[in-house]
Amino acid sequence: MGTADLYKTKFPSSTERSEIRKDHRIRLSFGIHPRIVNSNSTSTLDRFFKNLISILDSSKTVSVGECGLDTTDRPNYQNFQKQVTYFEKQLNLAVQKNLPVVFHSRGDRNLNLATLTSMVNTLPQNHKIHWHCFTGTEEIFESASSHFSDIVFGVTPFIFTNKYPTIKQFICNKGIDRIVLESDAPYIRYKEEIANPYTVIFVAHEIAKLLLIPVEDVLATTTKNSQMIYGC
Repeated sequence: MGTADLYKTKFPSSTERSEIRKDHRIRLSFGIHPRIVNSNSTSTLDRFFKNLISILDSSKTVSVGECGLDTTDRPNYQNFQKQVTYFEKQLNLAVQKNLPVVFHSRGDRNLNLATLTSMVNTLPQNHKIHWHCFTGTEEIFESASSHFSDIVFGVTPFIFTNKYPTIKQFICNKGIDRIVLESDAPYIRYKEEIANPYTVIFVAHEIAKLLLIPVEDVLATTTKNSQMIYGC
């Protein structure tokens, strides 16, 4: 799945979307990223949101996102309430459009709890959810999994870094029944590789090594989990 998450302050044009759709392997997701919320005025964000409402109806669009909360660039929680407002607006839109939601939660434990609170207050318990690039604790994993029946957690090449040891911990303790594989290209590199979608195979091998199971089992389960969320 390709994601257009407004790191750049515009969505792909209809011509660009038509070109993307020519590759039948690709599906689309559109959302307003929390860092974009931080850096734009309310009037601009309202314009983005109005465009988002219509663009979600375009062909091969399968989810709302990447949206969410992020305090890594502004750890003093500046503009945090504005992030919450636009995150919940997008969650409500996902419910209205009956589309899965892909969300981003990057910050400390309180940030992850705030993200989960917005989701619990806004989404039905059976809504399809993809927690993108999960770096939270096992506590957060447990809380989200116990409330939402159809939630999966993305594991990226961050699994290879010492910065997020909780990733290996929750996989070892909880297995892969709620895991999907992600590259987060072009943002996360694996070793000296140029960040690209094919790095997910290295992630799969690392999970297989952790759990002492065949990598084919990891690929089969994570593919099934992705299909459960996106239906494709």
